Amino acid sequence: MSGANGASGANGVSGASGVSSASGANGVSSASGPAANAGPQPLSCDPDAPLGDLAALLAHTATAAATVVGIGASCRGARELWAHQHRILRHLVERRGFRSLAIEEDWTFCLELDRYVCSGEGDLPSLLAGSRSLWCTEELLATLSWIRDRNAALPEDPVRVVGLNADSTRATAYEVVADFVRATDPPQRGLILAALAALHPGDDIAAHVWWYRSLPDRGELLDAARRLSTLMAEAEPHPLRALAQRHCAAIVDFHEYHDRAPEQVLAHAAPRMASNVLWWQEQTGHKIVYWGGIAHTLTATERTLSEPALTQPSTGSRLREVLGPCYASIGLTLGQGHVPQHVPPAGPGLSEALLDTLSDHDAYGIPLTPGQSPSLPLGLRGPAALRAIGPGYTPESDPGCVMTGGTLADWFDVLIHTHRTRPTTPLWSGRAPGAPSTRNWKERGPA
Repeated sequence: MSGANGASGANGVSGASGVSSASGANGVSSASGPAANAGPQPLSCDPDAPLGDLAALLAHTATAAATVVGIGASCRGARELWAHQHRILRHLVERRGFRSLAIEEDWTFCLELDRYVCSGEGDLPSLLAGSRSLWCTEELLATLSWIRDRNAALPEDPVRVVGLNADSTRATAYEVVADFVRATDPPQRGLILAALAALHPGDDIAAHVWWYRSLPDRGELLDAARRLSTLMAEAEPHPLRALAQRHCAAIVDFHEYHDRAPEQVLAHAAPRMASNVLWWQEQTGHKIVYWGGIAHTLTATERTLSEPALTQPSTGSRLREVLGPCYASIGLTLGQGHVPQHVPPAGPGLSEALLDTLSDHDAYGIPLTPGQSPSLPLGLRGPAALRAIGPGYTPESDPGCVMTGGTLADWFDVLIHTHRTRPTTPLWSGRAPGAPSTRNWKERGPA
């Protein structure tokens, strides 16, 4: 690896980006197999269980040809949904040659996680304390520890971690760009260093975010960030240029993200996250597992969230547009439980209410690739209405946390449904599930 902050192609899996598309409109091999005409297939909710059930489910689906697999959870705080994510990651790493995990967290924060899983440097619980509460869990700790243990055993072929967001771009990005400029001494050196100094966030990123958001006019700083990007685009070829330019892009994304109204943020973030997945794949050659929210990973050209009423493309739709059959979408849904908020049983009109009737098993999977789906009830073949549970969810808000705009087969290649969920486990017993992180800007709030 070319340093914890570098995305070196040296560790890329040979041919990872060049998997040939299989026959059929969705790129799925025409080979028949157990999954082709099977009904709901029971799945374990134990993250450490053998993977045979999952392998059978995925064997003849679009995931077989994919170089990026998006796994979208209808909420982020359900223990069983985390278990499914972890098991799918294990399967794709151990049996399909995937070598990167992309998550919807800040790029610079995930550099620290990547350094940890590749080298063991740092204290993992302390690192997770700097993120949102949804990441400060025993479940994510277990996944990252599994990656670290695997990498320690196979240091020449590591699994990497990459962040797709830029809403908390830390000082690291500015320092990497400055180091590049000092090392290469471009003609624009003075202008670039001056822009970096003017934009530098200091050591408390949460405080800096709220300071920037409170400005009555952010135009001057936003212009400075864009000028910085223009200047860096003119940099001469150099082994470190791509990485420095990626950090520069994160700086620009940060300033653009926080200059938008809340209802505009998703429209900005979706194509940027897709671009970051594609950039990482180009730099590393890796097959990538992408963990995200269900409204982000699905392959909908347009999907509507009911409250607030927004119709927008998704990150998954952009990845499908670029990658075609090499992007596969897996959806994770739930019937009821705690996340940690109480989620009542799905009411009439929700697809989950019908999904609850398909199988008595605690969790099951169904392939939705055309020609391979089981005989779904009529109500699951038409337009879908699925929950999309965000961090502000309450049982009272449940009727408004609905996503529409397509059928299940439009959105997913595979769907995994869990009847009842429990909340994820906080890393610290004294911290309640979902309690805010004082080091994360979204949860700390303005001073």
